[in-house]
Amino acid sequence: MDENIIIILEKRGTVTATFRKLEPSKKQKIFETAREAFAFNTFENVSLDHVAAGASISKGSLIQYFAKKENLLEFVSEISIDNYRRSWEEYFAREFAVRATDRIRRYFQTQLDTWENDKTGFRFYMKMHYENDFNLTRSFTERILQLRRHYLSGMVTRGMETGEIRRDLEPETIAFILLAAIRDLESAYLAGNLSPKEKLNLSDRAMKISSMLFDGIGG
Repeated sequence: MDENIIIILEKRGTVTATFRKLEPSKKQKIFETAREAFAFNTFENVSLDHVAAGASISKGSLIQYFAKKENLLEFVSEISIDNYRRSWEEYFAREFAVRATDRIRRYFQTQLDTWENDKTGFRFYMKMHYENDFNLTRSFTERILQLRRHYLSGMVTRGMETGEIRRDLEPETIAFILLAAIRDLESAYLAGNLSPKEKLNLSDRAMKISSMLFDGIGG
C-alpha cells in the first residue's frame, strides 16, 4: 500500500491522521476486510460492526479512522485503483511479445488470470460497476476505464506501427471495441467458475469479436 496515497486521502478528509499513523500491516488488514465487505454486499448492507470485527479492531476505532462509511468505501476504491495500476505497469514492464496480436491476446488471458487469482478484487470491481449507487462509484469506474483505454490504445498504436492493424481508424476507437470485448469476458466470468479450457475459449472469443469489428489484425 502506497503511503503517499494515504497522505493524499488524509488531506482530502477521507482518512484521519490517526489512521495514517497506523502500522502498514494494520492498514492493509482494514483494507482487505473492508474490500471483502463491499465486494459481497451493496453499500447499504455493509456493516461497520462486521468490518471492525474482521479487522480485529473496535467499531469506535474504525469510526476514528473513517468519519463515515462513504469514506471507507473511497479508501478501498483508491487503494484498489492504485493496485490495479501498479499490477498492469509491472505486467507491461516484463511483457516480451512483439506482435500486437500476441500482446492483445495475452492481455485478455492475463485479465482472466487476474480475476481468478483475486476473486474478491473482481467481485469488488463488479459490485462497484453494476450494483452500487452511481454517485458513490462513478470516480472508481471511470478511472479504471481510463486505465484500460490507456493500455489498450498503447497496444493498438504499436500494432498500427508494425502494420498489423489498419491505420485508418483512431486507436481510441479500436480500444473502445476491445473494452467491449473485455466487458463480454466479465459477464461470462461472473456467471460461474470456469475451467482453463473455458477461460481460453473466452479469450479466443474476445479476439474474434475484436477481429470482426475492426478488420485488420493480421493472423
